[in-house]
Amino acid sequence: VKVLLPPLAASPQARARFVREARAQAAVEHDHVAAIHHVADAAGAPYLVMPLLKGLTLSAALRAQPRPPLPEVVRIGREVADGLAAAHAVGLVHRD
Repeated sequence: VKVLLPPLAASPQARARFVREARAQAAVEHDHVAAIHHVADAAGAPYLVMPLLKGLTLSAALRAQPRPPLPEVVRIGREVADGLAAAHAVGLVHRD
């Protein structure tokens, strides 16, 4: 579950953007894009529900192996690019 931070939830514009972007991402169906199962608002705090992914966070993986082998770096880069291409195909631009 991802919840908009309270200071941002106080802004109607930030709430509307959060919900709009979550719904846009929900339209992307791709193995390398996290699915969004539900978008809603609870007591003025917008939230979205995504699956809990198994595995390490990026920071934990890099702590365990600060210099991953080149084939692994290339595989990850390709998967990220594939996911971004799927998002771009439906008009979504990733801003993080």
